[in-house]
Amino acid sequence: MFERRTLFVLGAGSSAELSFPVGSQLALNISERLRFVESNLNADRALYSDIQQTMPRQVRDYFGAAQRISQGIILSNSIDEFLDVHKDDPVMVHLGKAAIVRSILQAERKSKLFSNMAESTPFDMANVADSWFVLFMRALSSGLRIDNVRALAHNVSFVVFNYDRCLEQFLFKAIQQLYAISAQEADRILDTFSIHHPYGVVAPLRTTVDLNGRIPFGGLAESGDKYLLLAQSIKTFTEQLSDPESERRIKQAMEEAECIVFLGFGFHPANLTLLNPERTMAQRPVFATAYGMSESDVNSVFNAVDSMYEKIPRIGSLQNPFIVIDNTAKCLDLFQNYSRAIRGI
Repeated sequence: MFERRTLFVLGAGSSAELSFPVGSQLALNISERLRFVESNLNADRALYSDIQQTMPRQVRDYFGAAQRISQGIILSNSIDEFLDVHKDDPVMVHLGKAAIVRSILQAERKSKLFSNMAESTPFDMANVADSWFVLFMRALSSGLRIDNVRALAHNVSFVVFNYDRCLEQFLFKAIQQLYAISAQEADRILDTFSIHHPYGVVAPLRTTVDLNGRIPFGGLAESGDKYLLLAQSIKTFTEQLSDPESERRIKQAMEEAECIVFLGFGFHPANLTLLNPERTMAQRPVFATAYGMSESDVNSVFNAVDSMYEKIPRIGSLQNPFIVIDNTAKCLDLFQNYSRAIRGI
């Protein structure tokens, strides 16, 4: 288990090791699925039908929005930024969110974490053996026997900037398999974890068959997901900044953490603002992946993170020794390289 209160901040890159599309990949995916022309065999027929059934009086408006999104999104860094540009166009925003939901549910179904609940297919944990999730679970469960399994959630919390349910799905499966307990008991333990989703999730996760009103990882049968309806579950970053209570809880999690770990996080200025408490925090260890980021951008991110904390005396030009931002490390590498330091042992 973790020896100190540790906050994990997860970005899109934290799901990449599970075969999830990130950033520009997701934008390209959405551009293709919304190109509703007869010659495009990759257009999303489920979304097409959902528009016709859910918005019969606005079909023309939504198909026009689909064309604008398909043509313009490739020029933006992400679907979130594109929707923020068009935040005053409610049809574009609504359809864009529905396309996100559709894309994420399909990505869940194609990911290494998927198992078919309807067929009661057992999940093979070997599928994710090469991901940071397994190393995290080993650290989380170290020293905890089955009679103390409920202590798993002690000293860890999460701020997840993704719309997917990868963290919840993994924890549910890992708890169930490691401790050989029922799905119902694993679900009760999962509920004790502190997990914040600033932008929402595609839907509440159904982990057992008796949890009605939720959607299983990967979605329902092809005809069962209502994407335009589910679009109401997610927010763009500008919408999130108008939710003071959610923002307060996230800033509180940052303040209470004794160690902070950024995994696959892009350090977008709006997200850093959301995380940054109003008052300067005392120094604490910070570990972050920045895979492929240039040294110049790493320095910029370092300064942004460093500004959240009280100043400490420096020797010459040495940087803050509490902050590690590694641009050679993916999420798995960070756990392999800094495991003991992250755990505080």
